[in-house]
Amino acid sequence: GEAPVVVPEPKRTEPTLVLPSVVEGMKISGEEQLHPPVAVKSMIARDGKQRVAASVKVCVDERGAPASVSLVKGTGYPGYDDVLMSGVRTWRYRPHVVAGRPIPVCAVVQFVYRFAN
Repeated sequence: GEAPVVVPEPKRTEPTLVLPSVVEGMKISGEEQLHPPVAVKSMIARDGKQRVAASVKVCVDERGAPASVSLVKGTGYPGYDDVLMSGVRTWRYRPHVVAGRPIPVCAVVQFVYRFAN
């Protein structure tokens, strides 16, 4: 018998971790001012906090679309974390090109909401 033909699988490129400023420079659309819902603003005020912060990891595919979005550190307010995650999922980017080829990249984006009294 003949030997089976082995077709190699296409090589998958793992996303490269880049600085947040690199991903910010690639961004072409999406709302950056992601505010907490009114109910969460009330909770923040009730808790006496002046600011809340979160870190969101976004991985961008070769086409410039978010391939994955995950919460690295939440605000402590799940309703606001949901707004941040869904907002980041709508962002669009130019592809990150290295040596003439678009490659997937990931970065951690920081959000800080300052509560104005």
